[in-house]
Amino acid sequence: MCRLTVLVPECVGMQQPPAPHFEMVDGRVVDKSLTPAVIEACKQGSIVLCTHLLKHQQWTVGKTKIFLKDMALGMSLGA
Repeated sequence: MCRLTVLVPECVGMQQPPAPHFEMVDGRVVDKSLTPAVIEACKQGSIVLCTHLLKHQQWTVGKTKIFLKDMALGMSLGA
């Protein structure tokens, strides 16, 4: 069970991502276990965490990243 379920109850039903499977493709190391479905599930999980742990004004979702405002984590964690 994920430790985050105490803070974020919505994490209870979420699956863990698959184990990495690295291959060399055109001189690059590529993780073949990252399918579009896995990437979307990870993105949705990250959005759930940000929604519960940060104020909405402190973060925004881009195409491939979640952008945090300056000091977003420090203010949320009481630093």
